[in-house]
Amino acid sequence: MLLSLISPVLQKPSSSLIIKSHLTTQSSPIHTQLSSSSPSLPSPSPKTLSLIPNTNNNNNSINNNPIVPDPSLNCALQCQHFDSCSGCTHEWNLHSPNILEDANAFFRNLGVSNFTFDSCRLWGWRCRAKLAVRGSSVKPLIGLYQEGTHNVVDIPSCQG
Repeated sequence: MLLSLISPVLQKPSSSLIIKSHLTTQSSPIHTQLSSSSPSLPSPSPKTLSLIPNTNNNNNSINNNPIVPDPSLNCALQCQHFDSCSGCTHEWNLHSPNILEDANAFFRNLGVSNFTFDSCRLWGWRCRAKLAVRGSSVKPLIGLYQEGTHNVVDIPSCQG
């Protein structure tokens, strides 16, 4: 029943989450994967975002602790163009995307205080790009605009 309540809240375009709850029903943990990513594309191993467990013994208390990111999560996506390319600016928020805040609030309202979110594929999801072209017909420069400018950055290998 809990999983049917979770699904509509967490399924958003471009979201891919594995939700693991430490709640148990009939002695087995609840575990489901919500994904809108294409199954045909390879995916790196999941990175983990965890909530701090509620250590208060009062059963009526609600865990108001914020989401704590796994320190190994690399927001720069290991891309040499990350600092100059305007194509991945939203990736600065990988540690705490809005969907995790929504899910955190949802579970808190249900009184669930100890659960973990595993984010799935963090890169390799781009399916289109609006490219800028500069230069001449003999030697064109094709790429993305540098952040905050109209300078074209050559992006020979996009990690997004």
